[in-house]
Amino acid sequence: MRKSALVFVAVACSIVFGIAQAMEEPAPGSEKFVLYKLYDMAKNCAMEIKPLSEFRKLQAEISKEGALFQRALSLAEREWTKNKDKDEKGSFPRSIVAPRGLKEIDTFATQDKAQQRLTAIEERNKPSDKQPKKEPTQEEKAREAKKAAKDAERKSKAETTAAMVDTHLKELMAAQAGGGEKKPEEK
Repeated sequence: MRKSALVFVAVACSIVFGIAQAMEEPAPGSEKFVLYKLYDMAKNCAMEIKPLSEFRKLQAEISKEGALFQRALSLAEREWTKNKDKDEKGSFPRSIVAPRGLKEIDTFATQDKAQQRLTAIEERNKPSDKQPKKEPTQEEKAREAKKAAKDAERKSKAETTAAMVDTHLKELMAAQAGGGEKKPEEK
């Protein structure tokens, strides 16, 4: 009787531990996929698909970046001000950059379903060519050219600023990961 009770307990324990392990680690090929929007520092948006585990890692990374973003922004502003006479004109464009961000759209059981949804969203967001446009006047052409030049300048400034902030952000993250041994200059 005692042996059968021990065998029963051993079997029950192995079943419980097997279920617990199965809940922690998904079986190969059964991982879920996440469709999400990723916003970069220049406020550009891209839609991507990743496995859930990679998405969670990306969320954690972006969360760490968000905690250090204001400090990196102030370091980039100091650098901008220091180099203002040589390179840049005007004040530091703080409002042109933002911390990277994620927005989860949906979770799918297979990558194919996620890809289908992404394709459907991209198709829906395409501009339609149903209505023919009339020929623009000279004033409208000049206005459009001026607007395009201004947009190109803004985009260039945003990319430059985002690159500066990203450099300082990487330094801060490396310093934080290294236990604070290497700290960037701060006055």
